[in-house]
This record gives sequence, structure tokens and C-alpha cells, in this order.
Amino acid sequence: MEEGAVRVRIEQGCAGLVALESDWRALCERAPGRCYVTTYEWYEALLRHRLRKPDAVRFIATYIGNRCTAIIPIQPNEIAEWVLRGLDSYSIPKDTHTPLCDFPVSDDFDPEASWDAIRAELRRQNLKVSAIRFPRNPHSSGVELALAHGGARTVARRTGASCYFDSSESIETIRARYSSRLKKSLKRGRGKLAAAGEVTIRTATSGADLEWAFNEFLRIEGSGWKGTRGTASALGLDDSATAFYRYFFDPESPRLGAHVRLLMLEGRPIAAQLGLQRDSVRYIIKIAYDEQLADLSPGQVLMDRAIEEACGAAEVTRLSLVTGVSWMRDWRPYNRPVMTHWLALTPLSQVLLGIWYCSYKLLSARNRRVRRTDAEGTPPPARG
Repeated sequence: MEEGAVRVRIEQGCAGLVALESDWRALCERAPGRCYVTTYEWYEALLRHRLRKPDAVRFIATYIGNRCTAIIPIQPNEIAEWVLRGLDSYSIPKDTHTPLCDFPVSDDFDPEASWDAIRAELRRQNLKVSAIRFPRNPHSSGVELALAHGGARTVARRTGASCYFDSSESIETIRARYSSRLKKSLKRGRGKLAAAGEVTIRTATSGADLEWAFNEFLRIEGSGWKGTRGTASALGLDDSATAFYRYFFDPESPRLGAHVRLLMLEGRPIAAQLGLQRDSVRYIIKIAYDEQLADLSPGQVLMDRAIEEACGAAEVTRLSLVTGVSWMRDWRPYNRPVMTHWLALTPLSQVLLGIWYCSYKLLSARNRRVRRTDAEGTPPPARG
């Protein structure tokens, strides 16, 4: 093999993940600042606890010499876009508890040479992969780097947003941007909490304290609308989801900076957040509050304190809320686009993806015109 040529290695399932562990960890060290969903720990938990067919996952690793430049996990795409049905399309492994998807890629990854080598290796192993879907990719993701200069072979569509606070700003600057409704709610909530008793913040990071705090989160979340009387989507009602998160919040060996932040009223937790931290970015990945005390705004008060703590922590440059749902608007965070990308690996899939994308753009333009017309009202009849 020529010096500087791209070499490809394909591993499969849990055993393949373990075989790549040292290369994966070394690659993540050379690609700082990327989201926690690129880490070895994240994929280990995903394969162990959440994927129905972990052995169907293949890991495509690219190398220049002995240096790993990317590890791209793919699995058969069970819910393909209509235009790709019947083709051998794949996707990054994802789950309902995976709001973002990404994989580790180094800055010296050569997209053109690497994808040519990947296609050649797939053919050599007789693996039929027509197209790959990369859902829910955060801004500046490894996916974007891996697909750079993809040209007509790639299609991208915005599918959401990821909100965050710049913790290099002062807490006063951030609070000044809160909506007037949120400011009133926080003022009222703080007053009612102070009148109700002693209010404290407790952050658990390891040991029995972390185990207790994690269990308190499960209790609080299960007592509200996510519990058995509501959507039944609470973590505590799903053994595999509980095991997935408990992997990170293990009291003996917490992973990815796992911590639980609690708002306590008279020593009793009434709101909770599950958090992770990678490099200088702190993530709030789950929230819950006691809905019987909703008039005290415990969830909002805890969120405000979490932002204040991040602003006061020298090791934190950004506090990420991971997703971009409607309640976040009142907090006026910054947001970055979350994209879904598709890569065509055969001429046929390239043509079909082009047709689908043009259809999507035309339909989107039509829907925007309809919404604009509805917002403006029915125009008056023309005078004749």
C-alpha cells in the first residue's frame, strides 16, 4: 500500500466495538470539542442496552498508516425514506434516547480518498450499501467533516436545533435576555420557595450520593406526566432505558462527567437534572420536577441555577440543552442547526436521492406559501 493511502477496516457488533476501543479512544483525544455522542462510552451503552440487533452494527474504521482517522458506525436502515425502500440503505445507530447522532473523525480525514476506499472495501467484502443516512447531526459534527466536498452525492436537511448558553457571558447578561414571562415566573417561584422552607442545591458526582440522586431523578420523573398515569415514558418504567443511563451514572465509575443536580426543599428533592460533561461543554440531558409543586416553578429555578453555576465555572465554556424544544424559547438561548444528511454510494441511489430531495424542496415551498396565505387571511375579491 502506498504511503499516505487510506486503509479501511470493518468490524461488527459488540466484539467489533471492543476490538476498536484503543483506536476509538485515541481518535477522540485528537478530536476535542465534539459532542459526547461520539465517544466510545456512548456507543458501548447503546449497543449493550438499547439496540435490538447490536450484532447488525458495523464499524467502518479508516486509517492513514497506523493512525485512525474515522470510525463510522452503520446499521441497516429500518425506516428508510420512500425513495430508498428496496435499496440496501444504512443509518447511524440511533434510539429514542439519542437526540443527537455523530461519530469520531479527525481533522486529517480525507473525504474523497476515504469514501473511495470505503466503497472498495465494501465491494471486496460483498457488503451491499447503497446509501447511508446520518440523522440528527449537531453543528460542526464529525458527520459534516466526513461528508465535506460530497457534492451531488450528499443531501442535507435541517431537522431541528440544539440550544445552548455561552457561559463566558455573565449570568446578568444571560438573565437580561429571558422573556418577561419567564422573569415573572422565576421571581414568583423564588418567593414561594423561600416562604415554603429552606432551599438548597445539591450536586452528586460519585458514590452512594450519585446512586441516591439518580434514583431520586427516576422517582420525580415517574411521578408526573411521564409516569403510569400519563405517557408511561419515564425512564424508570423502561428497564433497558434505566440500564442505559445507569451505565453513565454508575456510582462506582461514573462516565463522561456524569452528575445529578437537585433542587431541595427542606431536604427533599423537588427538581432534578441529569448532566454530562465532555471537554469544556456541560450538557443537561434530562430534566424532571415535582408537578404537585408546579406553582413554585422548581424546574425553572433549578435551570436558572444551573446556568449560573456554568457561568461561574472556569472549566465550562458552554452549557448545552442538547435539543431545541418549545419551552426553551423563553430562556432565549443561542441555537445551532441539527441536520440530517444522506450519502449516496451508488449511481442509482444518487439519482433517487436527488429526486426525493427535489420533491421535498418543492413540497416545503408549497407549505410555506400556504402558511403565509393563512397567516395573512383570505385576500379580498378582485374588483372587475
